[in-house]
Amino acid sequence: MRLKVMNCQNCNAPLHLEGEKLVCAFCGGSFDITKDASDVEYEKTVNAETYIRQSLMETTSQLQEYYQRKEEEKIQEEEKAREAERKKVQDKRKKKLLSWIRSFIIIALLSIGIIVIVQYLSKRANDMKAEEKARKARQAAEATTFRVTGSELMTEPETMAEVYGMICQFEIDEYSETIYDMEDEWALKTEPEVIRSCLITSDEDNSLYSIVKIILSTDDGREKELYQCVVVPNIKVDRKGEVFLPDMSELQSRTASDYDPIWGAGFDPELLEEEVIRVKKEDSNNGFPLYYDL
Repeated sequence: MRLKVMNCQNCNAPLHLEGEKLVCAFCGGSFDITKDASDVEYEKTVNAETYIRQSLMETTSQLQEYYQRKEEEKIQEEEKAREAERKKVQDKRKKKLLSWIRSFIIIALLSIGIIVIVQYLSKRANDMKAEEKARKARQAAEATTFRVTGSELMTEPETMAEVYGMICQFEIDEYSETIYDMEDEWALKTEPEVIRSCLITSDEDNSLYSIVKIILSTDDGREKELYQCVVVPNIKVDRKGEVFLPDMSELQSRTASDYDPIWGAGFDPELLEEEVIRVKKEDSNNGFPLYYDL
């Protein structure tokens, strides 16, 4: 820094420094101090600490503003990410809810469809039963109570096959549920078998008595033989000899003295023959019954 002699511009008297201004002691004039580049550099050198502190404060302030701005941007980014995640979760919940609603609607429609179909099939079955019952009623009205002989019945294989089919289905329905004996589980594994049949006719009725063998078995192969007597009553025949069978609901089950309520049957076919069929044969109050072995 070069030295300068500063005089008053008004009176040319020497000036002295008061604060940041030059003051004339004679005329009282006041002048700003003019500085060139070397003066500024000199002041920075002399007041280096002050300038450094000021620079650090400015830098610190700028850094604080920068990090504050970055922190705000980070918070905004995190908030955006959380918002996106919330939206994703909400979209997923909406999709799941819509999926449940669709499933519920489909199930409801299927249920309604099944109900309609079941009602239709039930009505159709009832109508068919009613038609069949009316047909049999007409046939029964046309037929009178004529006796049918065993030979007449045997000469109609289709009728006999229908009778035995009704008897077997009667027993299958009877043993459709599993029987539990202590810890053993018994079930019908094979079709029931008609082992003996007897046609008993009278002036009032023609009935077929059939002894049926039922075989129940367990999963480990053990078997148990049971016996029932199934009666097919109200077998009618018209003047032309055509046989008419009763409805399956009219079939009846007969048991002997060895009847076991757990198994719903007995174990001795001869006992059924003696106590059920022979007694019926010898019943004098049944219009002189006739007995035909088939």
